[in-house]
Amino acid sequence: MHIRPFRPEDGPAAARLFRETVLAVNRKDYSESACRAWAAGAEDEAAWTASFAGHPAFAAEEEGALLGFGDVRPDGYVDRLFVHAARQGEGIGTALLAALVRAAGARRLRTEASLTARPFFLARGWRIVRRQTVVRRGVRLENLVMETERSTV
Repeated sequence: MHIRPFRPEDGPAAARLFRETVLAVNRKDYSESACRAWAAGAEDEAAWTASFAGHPAFAAEEEGALLGFGDVRPDGYVDRLFVHAARQGEGIGTALLAALVRAAGARRLRTEASLTARPFFLARGWRIVRRQTVVRRGVRLENLVMETERSTV
């Protein structure tokens, strides 16, 4: 497995990985309707792919297969960090997060983590700032605003 910059041609595979992961992995913490509403955010693969442009984004790859991806905004906001459902717990997320931290232009990093991702971030020194509710396609989902200092990641 290696981490490399995200490329536009990764977009469709990343969209599929995102949808499949949300529907499979996040189902333990969210209702089916919530997962469907959340996963629908990657239906427009052209818009999804374009959303990775202009800021650091990385892909985890093995033998040509996309295992995960993530991106970080210049202000330190980790927008997305997803690992294939069948490959979680193998260090892929940790490697992607390390690449995002190195690429971040900000000292403080923050994210809006799912309830499912909470243990991942907590184990890496992030703290919960607050719980919040977001609406995706008319469905309410709870998540967590989390942050860390760059030097602690």
